[in-house]
Amino acid sequence: MRLSPTSALTLALRIAIAMAPSMLIVQPITGFLPTVAFLETGLLISALLCGSVMLRMTGSDLKFNLRNVLPSIALLGFVASVVVSTLRAPYLSDALQQASSNTMQMVFPYMFTITAACIIMFTEHSRNQLIQSVVLGAAAVPVVMLLFDAQAGTLPQYLSDFAYGIRVQDTKLVVSPNVNALIGAVGAACSLLLLIKEGRYRYVLGIAAGVFYVAITQSKGLMISLSFACVLMFIPRAMTPRVMRLAVIFWVVSAPVQIWLYDAIGGSVVGEMLVRSEASYLGVGTGRTLIWTAAFGEILSRPLSYLFGTGYLSAVGTSVITAMQQAIGPGDIYDLLQRSYSLHNAALQYLFDTGISGLFCLVIVLFGATSRACFKEPHLNALILLLMLSGWNEAAGTIYSLEAFFPFFGLIAALSFSVPDQAPEISPHEIFSVRHEE
Repeated sequence: MRLSPTSALTLALRIAIAMAPSMLIVQPITGFLPTVAFLETGLLISALLCGSVMLRMTGSDLKFNLRNVLPSIALLGFVASVVVSTLRAPYLSDALQQASSNTMQMVFPYMFTITAACIIMFTEHSRNQLIQSVVLGAAAVPVVMLLFDAQAGTLPQYLSDFAYGIRVQDTKLVVSPNVNALIGAVGAACSLLLLIKEGRYRYVLGIAAGVFYVAITQSKGLMISLSFACVLMFIPRAMTPRVMRLAVIFWVVSAPVQIWLYDAIGGSVVGEMLVRSEASYLGVGTGRTLIWTAAFGEILSRPLSYLFGTGYLSAVGTSVITAMQQAIGPGDIYDLLQRSYSLHNAALQYLFDTGISGLFCLVIVLFGATSRACFKEPHLNALILLLMLSGWNEAAGTIYSLEAFFPFFGLIAALSFSVPDQAPEISPHEIFSVRHEE
């Protein structure tokens, strides 16, 4: 089988994208971060050059519908807003400056590589192969974590802690229980999708590994979200364009809705079921309503500043930090920020850091991506919905936890970039098939 330069580059991009989620969790302990960033940036430059050549070869008569092009323009706007947000991070201390620098090195290459891959993949078949790479990569991560923990001999300790009702705070590869749980949930859902589409039972290991990491971290919200997404896998037609648009709108207003809901059920039987035993003094939501209320207070006090956001780590020095300290109790808040900077709600995070412009671009992208998925591969909306639900009140649901966010960005990016009108159609059931041309 011969590979043209374009096909070879496309294959390299697909491999890089499939391996990216695993590399993201392995590189902090191997010290490969600069190397990976360099390689991914090199792939980006190659992809852009290749895309430019392909445009010249195919001519300039490709006709795009404005309605189709809008989500891809919005995606570029969202990427730009995240880049600007991270570059605007205030200088607070050497440690936080290093944390900000690490975030930039991790986020930029992967976001740009995905975007470049979407730009050069002009046919429906190549776009479907890209989606397959994203899903395969996400499905592999819990398996990689499980194999690594088994080799390190830490699995017995996780099981022992779980048996005694102790929430596992970290694993050998990931230092956040929320990120552990979300990686597991996304990996399990992606493995189930591959099992449904391809009928190969080796993906059962991915489902089991994913559920294991959700279970040992005892994340009730993510277990409910995963169960909901898995049910929708079997009834994908229920996720109509109207339903998905409503889901996106509900995601945008999820923080104020939860503030109202938690206040309403506080002290009730239902509310007590949602209270974590290790943080019962914080009540329902474990102090998240304190953070959200403080964030909205900052936004309303100077709304013009939030047209374009105030940048990464900009919550430091505001009333939001005071609320965080109330929520987490005694301890070094700046040490926490080095490991995890989050307002525990994805939509509010983007509003705070990237402003109305960044959040607006992301909403346009979600409208376009979910609508296209409804007609091309409705199962993918179950994954997008799972990742939106995870951003309701988890720190892991934002771009700063790229290990968990990567599949979300990959899916909406691949679905957002338009395909030329003359591109050949491919039936939905072939989206995960790989055709080999002799």
